[in-house]
Amino acid sequence: MCHRFSHFTQQETFLAPEQRDDEDHSGRLTQVKKFIRERMKATMQKVQYLQMSVNGVKKEMDCQKELLQRISTQVGCLPPPAEDIPIPIFSK
Repeated sequence: MCHRFSHFTQQETFLAPEQRDDEDHSGRLTQVKKFIRERMKATMQKVQYLQMSVNGVKKEMDCQKELLQRISTQVGCLPPPAEDIPIPIFSK
């Protein structure tokens, strides 16, 4: 690897600036860059899918929250259940 790197730097040192970009389209560095780009693209697609999924879950949770709030309000307006009403004690 060190030999390849030193070979690459030596070649790049003697190339004119306009030639440096065109040099070596199939070398190891190019392959690494291509691999990184492909992985980044695949990862970004997964991230976008997950963002859409999270947004869908958030919307569903908001709907559920709203429904629970409406139910809570309705329950709060109801009279207390019968077991909460004190039972009068009559003397015998």
